[in-house]
Amino acid sequence: MTTKKISIGPIGLNNRSLAYDKDNNSIWVASSGDNSLTKIDAATNAIIGKYGCETPPIDIVYDPFHKAIWVASGGEPLLVMMDALTGTTIDKFQVSTHSTSMTYDYKNRCVWLASRIRPEITKFNTMSNKVVDEYHIGAVISHDIEYDSFTESVWVTDYRLGSVSKINTNTGKIMAEYLVGDVPWLTLFDEDQKCLYISEKNAITKLDVNTGAHKQVIARNTEPWALAIDSKNNMLWVSNYEVNTVTNLNISDGKRLKNYQTGKCPIAMLYDSVNDALWVANAHDSTVSKIKHNQSPDK
Repeated sequence: MTTKKISIGPIGLNNRSLAYDKDNNSIWVASSGDNSLTKIDAATNAIIGKYGCETPPIDIVYDPFHKAIWVASGGEPLLVMMDALTGTTIDKFQVSTHSTSMTYDYKNRCVWLASRIRPEITKFNTMSNKVVDEYHIGAVISHDIEYDSFTESVWVTDYRLGSVSKINTNTGKIMAEYLVGDVPWLTLFDEDQKCLYISEKNAITKLDVNTGAHKQVIARNTEPWALAIDSKNNMLWVSNYEVNTVTNLNISDGKRLKNYQTGKCPIAMLYDSVNDALWVANAHDSTVSKIKHNQSPDK
């Protein structure tokens, strides 16, 4: 069986990010090449709607309390709130700098924004719709930011220094900084394992969020990029950006299980436990790939 690919149409240029709306069982895709968001029915794979953005959407997250999609803009320092049911814009908010990534802190009901332009991160309260503060994080120029509910922290990668920083969500202060591997890009918090996975130039690092102890769980010749966790089946999914595949690994020992072909340049992933499927946004061919857990591998 081959990977089921869903075309998101000619408007979906340069797909960048995915979000899952559990209340409406929908997948959202952000495309920065034509300033659009696409909403897909996660059960039927049908395209529900396509919605324009004023500026290129860089990252999106789902807010279950407001049943909204938050959109971080790359074209200007802007944060946009959209109704997840209708796709209409609810409001827009100015932030201090252009964002590169975003994460949702559901305990404090805040959105955190990272910037690759300035060494600071922004905390935005979704209840008051105001910027709480902008925290200077030393020399760290962040590429990715990830919320950790266990230690109530956000983690920020710095690909220049080969490090990740742990930042307190209440004070904005750096709690710890850890050297990891070469060129750390994206991070993913695993609530069950209480660890942080980090994709690097040619490896995946697993970091204990309490102690900072880490070990390399897998190395490869291709460039690992996006990460997704399937806790139900004890799997970590890794996208291989340069060779257009995704690989699932055993969470316990990092053993490679199967490879699946995707579209061109798989840049973002999420695991949809309701439909038991992996969703992959492909950057350079205007498609989204959907892979079921029991699907036969390509190689």
